[in-house]
Amino acid sequence: MNIRISANKLVRSLIAIGIALSLASLFIQSVLYFSDFSIHPKIVFYLDVDAEGNVPTLYSSALLLLSSVLLYTIAAATRGARKKLYWQGLSLVFLFLSADELLELHENINRLLNSATQVGDSISGTDRWDVFSLMLFAIVGLSYFRFFLSLPQRVKRLFLVAAASFVIGGAGIEFVGVNFLPSVYHQPIFLAEVISTVEEFLEMLGSCLFISGLLAYTQSELETIQLEFVAPQDKVLQEAGPTR
Repeated sequence: MNIRISANKLVRSLIAIGIALSLASLFIQSVLYFSDFSIHPKIVFYLDVDAEGNVPTLYSSALLLLSSVLLYTIAAATRGARKKLYWQGLSLVFLFLSADELLELHENINRLLNSATQVGDSISGTDRWDVFSLMLFAIVGLSYFRFFLSLPQRVKRLFLVAAASFVIGGAGIEFVGVNFLPSVYHQPIFLAEVISTVEEFLEMLGSCLFISGLLAYTQSELETIQLEFVAPQDKVLQEAGPTR
């Protein structure tokens, strides 16, 4: 039995889940801010996109892990040591991002940056991580520039939009909020919840668009991979051979 999964339907479904999680979180926050209705703290925690170790975090980590698996699959199917190395490197990057989303590895990196750098009080510890992550993104981008130019046009467009969405959601909004909107960003007001929801959704959207680009690349550049499942009774019949 061949199982065929539409890439477009898969990506649309992933984006729809991200929208649903974001709206659920925003709805709960609006109820808490604008009504007297009480919601169980565990429900608030498990659906809050701005919290860690809950459903949205697991989903974001799963998207990044899926990206890493797809990248590794592409690397395994790619001919040429140089191209294979590029895909493998990206697979490792997204594996780290997935683990970081789940385990908050950047918090430990941030503490190291706090102790290793001497910066004025105007720049917070969180800001140091943002600057470090943006610099790392720039280094990876420059290292992969020629490789990026060799990709199909549609894949390049998807990767660009995905990168913009992910970086804006992952570091850009936080950088602006900490430095220019401290009276709003991460404050106990509903507008801060809206900003955090948009921030997290952009990260999820970036991951979904990147997955879309990877699937588009496999369709245009690699041979189609089909998964075939043989029912147990069919296998027994095949081993036994035809009856006479």
